[in-house]
Amino acid sequence: VDGSWTAPTNPSVVDGTQVTATQTDTAGNTSPQGSANVADTTAPTAPEKVVVGNGDDFITKDEIDENGNVDAVVTLPDNAKVGDVVVVNGQEHPITQDDITAGTVTVKVPAPAEGEKLEVNATIKDPAGNVSTPVIDEVTRDTVIPGDTTGDGVTDTAPVITIPEALDGVNAAELADGIQTNVTVP
Repeated sequence: VDGSWTAPTNPSVVDGTQVTATQTDTAGNTSPQGSANVADTTAPTAPEKVVVGNGDDFITKDEIDENGNVDAVVTLPDNAKVGDVVVVNGQEHPITQDDITAGTVTVKVPAPAEGEKLEVNATIKDPAGNVSTPVIDEVTRDTVIPGDTTGDGVTDTAPVITIPEALDGVNAAELADGIQTNVTVP
């Protein structure tokens, strides 16, 4: 006999749990066991934060590796699980026990062009495909040294400091009070 039955809700059965059932007739004959997984529709907890580079609002020359990438460090939530995946700007990194122990996952992302903004979006995806809410960090690439007119990473001209009054006859007390100076930045 075909049919369907509804069992009472069991609070210990959570998303992703395997449920088994058998059917027994009045004569005591038992059917083979059937099983199904309860659909997992619960999104994992979002990462606590994502930090690009050293955490300020800029990507500097020393934060970019030889391949043109910058580190995005994702802080995992306390309930992160092995088998979940950290997704950073589309790149997936399966969470390992070492990641959980460290509390973070580091993903390399391409640095933007000079003066451009980089938005880093980090989420956690579980094995059922549920995705957490995102956490975002936005930074701007600024690797130009002030005064570097040729782009070689060296300041070509230094600031010019002028002292408008002669030092002849200035005593120690006057020096302690400070001398007016003018700084001209090229």
